[in-house]
Amino acid sequence: MKTAQLLIAALRGQTAEVVSLLEKPVDPNVSSESGKTALHYASKHGHVEVAQCLLECAADKEAPDNEGNVPIHFAAMIGCAELVCCLMRSDADVNKANFDGRTPSHLAAAEDRKAVLKILLKAGADKDKADKDGETPLHAAAAEGQWDSVRTLLAFGADKDKRTHRTLTPLDLAAMCGQLEVAIILLEAGAWKDAAGQQGLVPMHFAARKGHAEVVRCLTRAKAGVNTADCDGQTPLHGAAQEDHPGVVRVLLEHGADKDKADIDGDTPLHLAAKASPNAWNCLVEAGADESRANHRGQVPWHLLSSLMLQQLQSYRSL
Repeated sequence: MKTAQLLIAALRGQTAEVVSLLEKPVDPNVSSESGKTALHYASKHGHVEVAQCLLECAADKEAPDNEGNVPIHFAAMIGCAELVCCLMRSDADVNKANFDGRTPSHLAAAEDRKAVLKILLKAGADKDKADKDGETPLHAAAAEGQWDSVRTLLAFGADKDKRTHRTLTPLDLAAMCGQLEVAIILLEAGAWKDAAGQQGLVPMHFAARKGHAEVVRCLTRAKAGVNTADCDGQTPLHGAAQEDHPGVVRVLLEHGADKDKADIDGDTPLHLAAKASPNAWNCLVEAGADESRANHRGQVPWHLLSSLMLQQLQSYRSL
């Protein structure tokens, strides 16, 4: 009973109750079914005084919960600088990884806890430590669009071009997730804009396939190639056409994308648009894409039009 009372008191930030229970004494390291101790709950909810009391009574600062998170993970995630400093004074490990391989810096970066991130980095946190997927804190910040954390990590010398296990760079993730501000910051810092990863994909491929027109425009301003082909011979225009992103198609065409470039199967962007992308089809046709060019199977784009696509195109032309 007193065990549950300690956990509840810590969660609620009831310092006097925590002190009273510890004097009974109650073991400060008892845990809930999720593996969380009183110090976990105090850290998760930013209760600094409670955390200090627990640490003075020998609470284990490195005790993992069922997901491998220790108290400093939670303090970093909520951005409580005072609590992070309190745990660090008790020699909490700033590079401790949870079961996903994520450190306090990963969590602070993903949540854009800039002040805490700076504290951790100044204390020696590994700015390039990779989690189980090979993602560093910079990858985490880039994917979430946390441009303040991106700037902070770059200022501390984080590797702007490090690849994950899937060979994705921070710029790849920013392009994939449509994080325009982050993409601009990374490009200004000199991030690779045309270095191909797995399957020959570059940031422009990711932005085009996901329909992020402004990121595509940003990459073109940085002189990224619009006709770079992946391992299947497909350019960003192929991806935009296949996924029916007319805005991206227009941007690419404005910047010199080859509207008739064929992939390894002989398919042009118009062949791919024919299957389910009426808006992209119209953009390409209006731009003069070759409607009579055959692929390696002898099919011209019109052969690939489905009945649904034909109906949609007829409706479009009747407007």
